[in-house]
Amino acid sequence: GFEYIKNCLPNTIRFYRENLTKDEKHEYDRVVEAIINYNSCIKINNISVSQIEHIFDCIKLDNPLLFYVESLNLKYLENKKQIFVYPVYRFDKEKTNNTLVALLSKCKKVLISTNTNNKFVVEKTIHDEFCKSIVYDQSFAESSYECVGPLLFKKGVCEGISKAVKVLCDI
Repeated sequence: GFEYIKNCLPNTIRFYRENLTKDEKHEYDRVVEAIINYNSCIKINNISVSQIEHIFDCIKLDNPLLFYVESLNLKYLENKKQIFVYPVYRFDKEKTNNTLVALLSKCKKVLISTNTNNKFVVEKTIHDEFCKSIVYDQSFAESSYECVGPLLFKKGVCEGISKAVKVLCDI
């Protein structure tokens, strides 16, 4: 789970990261690394609260496999221009890793069924698999907004479905 993320996340398409400033990209990378390592606190200097909130939104959009971070709590020390960022994790580290392993296993099954390197065929297979097996979640469960819902529970809302497709396309 976590090993895959550490090795492969930097190689995925990170559209939102590319639209950040140089300093914001640096903090984006630091926050992602801290989240992957399940750190409880990240100290950030010379970035505003609104910038870190924007950076976190970009991280969540670029990296659907970081579904296990619900939000960030921020403590701002104005006199030192420092922000202490406290990620709010949905699960403990072991449960998160087990969920990541299950997600990646499901992704491999879907992608192995394509049996080709032709990108169009792979994308069409993902599309067809989702059309036949994923249902729209009328109960709006929390997991349905993340890649977990569609991939593991076969139900999701638009946001979760698009995140699941991104995970599969990135892999």
